[in-house]
Amino acid sequence: MKLKLRDYIEQRSDSNQNLYLAQVDLRNGLSPLLTDLPIDQWLPQFSNCEKKLWFSFTNRVTPLHFDREHNLFLQFRGRKHFTFFAPEQRLLLYPTTLERQTHFSQVDVIDPDLEKFPNFAKSRAQQVDLEAGDALILPMYWWHHVQSYGESLGVSVWWRAGN
Repeated sequence: MKLKLRDYIEQRSDSNQNLYLAQVDLRNGLSPLLTDLPIDQWLPQFSNCEKKLWFSFTNRVTPLHFDREHNLFLQFRGRKHFTFFAPEQRLLLYPTTLERQTHFSQVDVIDPDLEKFPNFAKSRAQQVDLEAGDALILPMYWWHHVQSYGESLGVSVWWRAGN
């Protein structure tokens, strides 16, 4: 579904829909937003990197997963809670076995089923809260679960080592 940002905001205020913009490419479709968020001016070394927008009006959860690239996450509005697990804990996190989804875990971090996933109890998490103005570097292959609280706006800047 394609929506103008203005239409998205109007729908949000006119309905009970739980709308969420996830991984929207800032260069394709929302490039005018880069005028308000001049990331390339602030961080010129990341000017050729992929930049994706995350925008929600309600509490949202991104399930436990890892990224295959490094991620500089910039929180512009609202608050997010990140829960991290080192890559070495992979087997304790029960990655899915679906061919294209092996970077996701089967475990619900908020309410884990320890009968089904008993080794998850052995995992050791690190946690951090981000608020407007905060930035976080997520190294590639680090598992993370993300909770947004209320209205939230953030941008991921992804890059591979050597770029």
